[in-house]
Amino acid sequence: MRIKRRSIFNKILNLFYLKEYIYKTNLKEQITEEFHPALSFKMLTKDNIDSYVSSLGTHLDKKGIKEMSKFINADHIKCFIIIFNEQIGGYCHINNLEIRESAVNYREPLEANSAYFFKDYIFENFRGNSLHKYSIYKRIEYCRKKGLEFAYTAIYKSNRISQKSYLRYGFQRTKHLVYLNLIVYKHLFMINKI
Repeated sequence: MRIKRRSIFNKILNLFYLKEYIYKTNLKEQITEEFHPALSFKMLTKDNIDSYVSSLGTHLDKKGIKEMSKFINADHIKCFIIIFNEQIGGYCHINNLEIRESAVNYREPLEANSAYFFKDYIFENFRGNSLHKYSIYKRIEYCRKKGLEFAYTAIYKSNRISQKSYLRYGFQRTKHLVYLNLIVYKHLFMINKI
């Protein structure tokens, strides 16, 4: 009950005040890890999204499906699904153009040899099965194969589980963002002190 109250409080607070960290890792460092054999990682494309929409529809509303389709049609974004025991357990994305965090109204162009990991989401009934770690690991593997050198991500300060997962794969905090939304006053602060 305490965790649920904290979650509700954080959601309300995040409407007005949001802290987020930008993380970066060097993709040249080799990492090997074993995962459950029932896990797989597939790229969503224009050709195969229709076959997955019915499964995604149980977890995403029409707006979410529309957003996913928009990402698939963008040349600089790759969409992936995480499958566990032949069921879609979540999704994640890679952007090769920019760091773009709509929650804090932050955009920054990426170097040509970099990727931005974003919109990681594991469906609630699949959590606790290492799907998030697997999605990070597989995106790192994908980026290495493409010859990229660096990966970035942005994580809310309150999302300690995600922070722990990314730290496991060598990501380090590089920026601290604070966003104030006081209806008549909206401002993004970048704090250099991590």
